[in-house]
Amino acid sequence: ISEEVISIFISNQTYSFGAAHFISYTESINIFTEDCSDLNIVQLFNTSNDGYDEILESAMQNQLCAVLTTEECESFLKFAEPFPTLEELTECCSAVAISQYGIFIQFWEYEVSSFSEGSELILLPWYYIADIIEKNGKYSNVLKSYSERTYLNSIFEPEWSF
Repeated sequence: ISEEVISIFISNQTYSFGAAHFISYTESINIFTEDCSDLNIVQLFNTSNDGYDEILESAMQNQLCAVLTTEECESFLKFAEPFPTLEELTECCSAVAISQYGIFIQFWEYEVSSFSEGSELILLPWYYIADIIEKNGKYSNVLKSYSERTYLNSIFEPEWSF
């Protein structure tokens, strides 16, 4: 999606004999093009910030509950107690990718919802998580470049500053 990073989601399905339904899962590949290394999504953030996990959790929950009432959201999120951290999401089951617009998270179908609700795909726009971005990290040039692409801004991906 950009010259700096290549992020790919690969969707798979498997069905075991006798199972009630198939199991689907998504894998992600994130390549930092500067040195062709695997991009570690967690390194985009200042994990020493005390509120780091809470800010990401709140942003994820806001995206998941965007079209739900408060009661529906509370019921929906009970499925994911405790709510997974970004580190947990990158280690198992879910897929996480970076784009010029923000962080995409493709949850596994049972990670935050039931099979009938499907696997949730959300975008965390940089605007909402800019306060916890690592300003001096390995990927700071990429994030700075993304913040300067104001022609991409919309009401859904507001302008943000690095």
